[in-house]
Amino acid sequence: MVASIAITMPTHYEDISSSIGNFAIGVMIATLIALLYSIVVLKKISDAPTVVVVRKNRYVNITESVIFSVMVAIALLVGIIL
Repeated sequence: MVASIAITMPTHYEDISSSIGNFAIGVMIATLIALLYSIVVLKKISDAPTVVVVRKNRYVNITESVIFSVMVAIALLVGIIL
């Protein structure tokens, strides 16, 4: 959704390289936080195997697709309005 809003915002050519750098740094920080979180969470998990059976509803794909498309449409609308 951020990309949908960002694509509609006007930008100058000299700002593109710094925007890409800021995006890359943000991705690296998010990955580092996810790594640290997974290390902390995995330390607490025991090695005992458990079997979980999950049955998927038939309408899950349709529902997720509708929710995702509505959210992207709202993000695009906000980007156009701003």
